[in-house]
Amino acid sequence: MPIMRTVLRCRRNLFVLLVTLLLLQYIHSNDAISGTIQNESPCQTDTDSEGVYDQSNLYKIKALLQKMSNKINRIKNMTGEFVQHSNNEPPEAGSFRLERPNKLRFIYDNPQGKEIISDGRDLVIIDHTKQTRDLYPTSQTPVTFLLADETELVNNKTISQVEVSSSSITVTFEQSGLFSTNMLKATFDRATGILLQWESLDPKGFATTMVLKNVKTNQHIDNSVFVIDRLFELHN
Repeated sequence: MPIMRTVLRCRRNLFVLLVTLLLLQYIHSNDAISGTIQNESPCQTDTDSEGVYDQSNLYKIKALLQKMSNKINRIKNMTGEFVQHSNNEPPEAGSFRLERPNKLRFIYDNPQGKEIISDGRDLVIIDHTKQTRDLYPTSQTPVTFLLADETELVNNKTISQVEVSSSSITVTFEQSGLFSTNMLKATFDRATGILLQWESLDPKGFATTMVLKNVKTNQHIDNSVFVIDRLFELHN
C-alpha cells in the first residue's frame, strides 16, 4: 500500500507539473500576441496601406478613410489661389473661396475676366468678356463631392477608387450626373486633410484640373462673397 500511495502521489505531481507548464506556455503566447498589437504603431499601419483600392477592398483601409474623413470635416472653409489646366487650353489662374456646405467663388485673373459662384443652391459661371452667365443647380455639379456638409469616405458608394501614398490620398467619385461632369478625382493631404487639387471629367472626355496653392483654412469669409445676383438671372 505505501508503494501504491507513492506511485499515485508521483502521478499527481506529474499531472500538476504538466498543467503548470501548459498554463505558462498559454500565458507566454498570449503575451507575445498582445505585445505585437500594442507595439504596432499607426505609422506602420499607414505605410502598409499604400496602394490602389476599389469598392471590392476598401474595407481594408476603413480606419484610414475614417481618419481622413475626420480631418477633412474639421476644415469648414478654404481660401487661396488656383491654377486651372484644361484640354488644349492655356493655364488659367486666380483666387478662390470655398465653404461648406456647397459654397464657392473662383475669380479668374485678367484678361479672362471669369467668375464661378455657388451659393449652396445654384452655381453660376460668369464670363465678363463674352457677357454670358450660365446657371446650374449646385446638386448637379461636382461641388457636392467636395463641399458637402460632411465628407464621408467610409461606405460611400460614389467612390470608385482610392489611391493611397505616403503623403496624400486621391479619391475618385463617380455618379450618373445631369451636369457636364460625372467623374471627379480629388487629392487630399494625408497629414492635414487639406484639398490639394481635383480633376473633373465630363461624359465627352473633357478634363479640367484645378491645382490649389497658398491655402489657408478656417478663415472668416463674409457670406456676401457667395451671393448670386438673382434679379439679373430673372431678367436675362
